[in-house]
Amino acid sequence: MWQSGGSTAAPTPSGGSGVGSIITPALFDQMLKYRNDARCKSKGFYMHEAFIAAAQSFNGFGTTGDINTRKRTILLLIATKYPGIKYNEIIVDNCCMQLVSKPEQFNVMVCASAGNVGNEKLVEQRKANPVALLLSSAMMLRHLQFPSFADRLETAVKNVISEGKFRTKDLGGSSTTQEVVDAVIAALD
Repeated sequence: MWQSGGSTAAPTPSGGSGVGSIITPALFDQMLKYRNDARCKSKGFYMHEAFIAAAQSFNGFGTTGDINTRKRTILLLIATKYPGIKYNEIIVDNCCMQLVSKPEQFNVMVCASAGNVGNEKLVEQRKANPVALLLSSAMMLRHLQFPSFADRLETAVKNVISEGKFRTKDLGGSSTTQEVVDAVIAALD
């Protein structure tokens, strides 16, 4: 699939069409959010620049194909490092059927788009409406037998939206995704 060999190009951690354009410093920090925690035995070891340089040592890695192909390639590489995690791709309508007929086969699902289905521009601009995700989280909490937590989350979302101070553009406001989430967190009682 990839040929090993040193790339002559200098690492481009956050630009271009390579791995750095997909695994940005911010995403890297999200993926390894506790990497610099004092309790982490490898504190200071995992660095975005080193990850990008290592990825670039494989000619063509993360640079071939459209953005979804490049993301899938990176995901496959990461999946090989965790053999206890089963990686599988599935068409969305089949996935929905499987979720209904055999939900026990799913533990975690990683989906291509986030926030306002398929509208990556809204996500990049931090203007995606997080309400559906938050309410889905409440449903999950209820399913996991945590009804009091689900009730608290639903009430907080309802209060924030009703108050009207923090709303995304699609709800008539001008707040960012994070501002709405922060307001919901603050409203949790």
